Amino acid sequence: MLYKKTAKEIARNIIISPYHFEKHARNHILNQFKYTFKDVKQGWYNYIYGHKSSVLGGNMGNPFISFGVAGDIGGWKQIGKTTVGPSTSGYIDVSSLANKRLLMFLSHTFIGPRFIEHRVQLNSDNSSNYRSRNQRNGGTDYVHAKNNSLIYDDLQSTDDRFQVGYISNYASKEKLIMMHNVEQNGAGSGSPPRRTESVSRWSNTLAAISSYNLFSSAPTVDKFGVGSEVVILGLDPADTHTDNFWGQLFAPVDLGANGTVGSGTFTAKKYIRLMGYIKPTGSVSIGINSNNDSSSNNASYRLNLGGATETTGVNDKQIQLTGSAVSSPIFFDSFIINVSSKEKLFINHVVNRGTAGAGYAPNRIESVGKYVPTSAITEFRIWDSNWNFITCGAGSQLAGWGSD
Repeated sequence: MLYKKTAKEIARNIIISPYHFEKHARNHILNQFKYTFKDVKQGWYNYIYGHKSSVLGGNMGNPFISFGVAGDIGGWKQIGKTTVGPSTSGYIDVSSLANKRLLMFLSHTFIGPRFIEHRVQLNSDNSSNYRSRNQRNGGTDYVHAKNNSLIYDDLQSTDDRFQVGYISNYASKEKLIMMHNVEQNGAGSGSPPRRTESVSRWSNTLAAISSYNLFSSAPTVDKFGVGSEVVILGLDPADTHTDNFWGQLFAPVDLGANGTVGSGTFTAKKYIRLMGYIKPTGSVSIGINSNNDSSSNNASYRLNLGGATETTGVNDKQIQLTGSAVSSPIFFDSFIINVSSKEKLFINHVVNRGTAGAGYAPNRIESVGKYVPTSAITEFRIWDSNWNFITCGAGSQLAGWGSD
């Protein structure tokens, strides 16, 4: 008597290459277990591109499928993490990092009683091997000449801050770093957050990064508060997908017809990544509402459209992604720090298609935001400026991933 397996179980055992997939699925497995080729093909897709399999940790609905050899679809894996506690400290050192060629870092810092500048040394190198270029709130670039550290943020303040960045970590090459930073700018939704963009270079061509050392400009007296944290991720092509950092928050939304886009309720996570493709059916501004919060004005934002003068909004019900009305699709990528006892900080990158066709350039939008209630975010909705759901065209998508 044959043991009948599910299509997903069959899919797990197929060697991941076009040749073996076709051969085993068509000639052996289907005949034995009475599944159609479509059944097993879908099971294979679900297993490989499911909530623990892609680089981001989720399935954006109908991704482009590219077959390859086993091990070439690994994910972001946590390779280091340090949390300040039980007392304040001027240093957050993440050491013994595995050698990965691509790194991602997430840091959430809140400050003790004094002002702090954020500096970083790699592999404890305190020589003049670093250069950085920063831009604050869309202003003029500021170049930091040869320094003994990376200067991500030269603002002296007591703001809570959230940083997301990436590092190209080839041992024999200079290390290139990009970073995006949002600063609380005082408590409450009456003040817009601030933002910083930074690119940096560590001129070391002898070793891969094995430690990431965040410190304040005067670490003996200017200290990070308890609970401040740095997380380092490495992109691991050989990952078995049992321990990806990013896990799917909710079933991805993929509209087959006109409708509204929202996540539904999900389990709160400290770190969130939200991505969406929104096709408005009319001319509307587009923003992110948290927790279906329409009873009070608990959000504020800062937004830059194409390098122009920044616009801000305070005491709002949503965090703006477009700032003004658009009638063409947008694609956005947002990172959120979602600690229940803290104001929630957003970093958003948006492209608006604008006029269709290769003869017209799309619009670039960058924004940061904050949501001030102490309860954690457990739902997102895509709203217009009148604080209503946007009616979106077919093909609109929303997906989210999270981690603690």
